[in-house]
Amino acid sequence: MVTTTLTLIVGAYLLAAFVHMSYVYAMGLKWARDNGGIPAPVYVFAGPTALVMITFYVLLNLTRASVLRWSRPLSDARRPGSESR
Repeated sequence: MVTTTLTLIVGAYLLAAFVHMSYVYAMGLKWARDNGGIPAPVYVFAGPTALVMITFYVLLNLTRASVLRWSRPLSDARRPGSESR
């Protein structure tokens, strides 16, 4: 039990670090592009890398949102309108 909890905590911190690194990466690319500092060969590698990071970020948020919003179905006894008469 302790190992599972520790694994989840470490995984959450690593995931948060990855999300933060991808944000810094994307904002750095935007800043360099706005200042005219990115040569064409850099776009060849930076574009697909940024696309993968953004895709992962969106999937992470969708997964996290669906897990946080998920609720178990109500049993028949707790369902509204199912009172015994």
